[in-house]
Amino acid sequence: MVVGGVFRVLERFPDAYRVRLTDEAKSLIGRLKIGTPYRGRTTRSKLEERYDDFVVVEILREPYAGTPFPGYAWIDLSFAELETIVGNERPDWKVALKNIIGIYAIADTRLERIYVGAAFGEGGVWSRWGAYVSSGDGGNVELAQVIGGQGLAYCRNHFRFTLLESFLQNTPDDVVAAREAHWKHVLRTRGSRGFNKN
Repeated sequence: MVVGGVFRVLERFPDAYRVRLTDEAKSLIGRLKIGTPYRGRTTRSKLEERYDDFVVVEILREPYAGTPFPGYAWIDLSFAELETIVGNERPDWKVALKNIIGIYAIADTRLERIYVGAAFGEGGVWSRWGAYVSSGDGGNVELAQVIGGQGLAYCRNHFRFTLLESFLQNTPDDVVAAREAHWKHVLRTRGSRGFNKN
C-alpha cells in the first residue's frame, strides 16, 4: 500500500473518526510503499498491533499519481484507478485520452452487466471519463439506478473501464455513433445483459 499520510485522531465515533493530517513524514506521502505479511480475515485490524510486521517495499522518486498509460488497446482500469489518474491529471493519460474520441465500456463486476458509451467532442475520452469520476454515473440513468444511495463507493467497488475503439477528433459523429451501435450489438448490452436502453 502507498502511504497517504500520518493522521492524528481528534474525535472517535461509533463508526468513524475525525482526523487531521500532520506534518510527520509529509515528504513520503504518495511515495512510501509498505507491505505486511498479515492476511487475517478480520474486517478491521488494529494497525498499532501490526507495526512490527510492516516492511518498506519501495520509496518512489515522485508521489504516486496512478498507473502509467499502457496504450489504447490495453486499458483496463478500476474506478479507483481512474479516480487517481483524473484527480492527479496524470499527463500521459490526459494527453492520450484528451486527443481522441471513442467507444468505451464500463463493466459492473457485481451485476456482471456492461454499459457501452461514446465520447465525442472537445476533451474526448478524458473529459467523458472525468464526468464519471465526478458523479459515478456520468449522467446515465441506468447506472444512476444501480449506484443508488451508495454513490461513488459502489463505483469504487464494482466498476471497471476499458476503451473498445478510438478515433481521431475529426472523425464524423455518425461514424462513431455507428461503431457504438455495433459494440452494443456485439456485447449484447441492450436488455438484461447490459445497461444500454437504446
